Amino acid sequence: MPVMNGYEATESIRALEKGVRIPIIALTAGTLASERNRCFEAGIDDIITKPFVEENILWMVNKWVQ
Repeated sequence: MPVMNGYEATESIRALEKGVRIPIIALTAGTLASERNRCFEAGIDDIITKPFVEENILWMVNKWVQ
């Protein structure tokens, strides 16, 4: 992203939350456990790895937005 990366964006979103947690789903090419851990430590709720198919995105959105 041009202004901030996903970790910084997550931190900014979390700072704005007031009582309601906004689900954040990372879309990443990183498949290593260290990448997943870094996402979760940053406050990201879930991860989809590339390459992905539309069904995976729809499933993930349905999982977090009810």
